[in-house]
Amino acid sequence: MERLFPMRAGGPDQTWMRLRERAGSNDHRLHELRHAAVTGLFEGGRGMADVGATSGHRELRMVSRDTRLRAADRAER
Repeated sequence: MERLFPMRAGGPDQTWMRLRERAGSNDHRLHELRHAAVTGLFEGGRGMADVGATSGHRELRMVSRDTRLRAADRAER
């Protein structure tokens, strides 16, 4: 499979660690950015299927798990 952004294994993790060190913040995980992005997409009015496609989730139940919104807020979308 040809990748859109080719990189070595571990590359994103290494970059994230360097960014955290420069910012002096070692208590954040890379995956937290995905949670924040998914929540922001919902708050911006995007629907479940659109958020799933944008975030790369293969299953809608995983989109639901990765958001910080309450179930009632997601149901309105």
